[in-house]
Amino acid sequence: MESSNSMEFLFNMAEQTLSNTTSRLGVVRQEYIHETHQLNQLHDYEKEYQQKLQHTLTNTGISVISLQCYQGFIGSLRQIVTQQEHKVLNSRGIVNDVLLEWKKNQQNLKAYEILKKRSDNQRFLKESRLEQKMMDEFARRAASKRKNRW
Repeated sequence: MESSNSMEFLFNMAEQTLSNTTSRLGVVRQEYIHETHQLNQLHDYEKEYQQKLQHTLTNTGISVISLQCYQGFIGSLRQIVTQQEHKVLNSRGIVNDVLLEWKKNQQNLKAYEILKKRSDNQRFLKESRLEQKMMDEFARRAASKRKNRW
């Protein structure tokens, strides 16, 4: 019986661990999606700003100071894009790590489930044998009493 309780405890712990990891996986995936969305927005903004500069240069012309301001801003924007790309890569790495942990926890849960089923089957078999033994003993005594009466 103690073995059955131990298996139940281990199974429940594995189930809780998997549940926690599943929740964490959802959170890190959402963070990854958010970081990727921000990167896409930055790329769009950079492209839009480049087009605006190109349009201004070809259609109306631009002063040297304005050109330097545009180029400085675009340089700063590229640095921000690079930082965001690093965030996305880091976030993707975290998702992959948590996903591996989730898979490991899922395998552990399945292993404990199998062990728990085996333990339950062994307990059931023991109980069945004990019950059969008691019934055989009861039948033997009843037969012995009938034999003694005749």
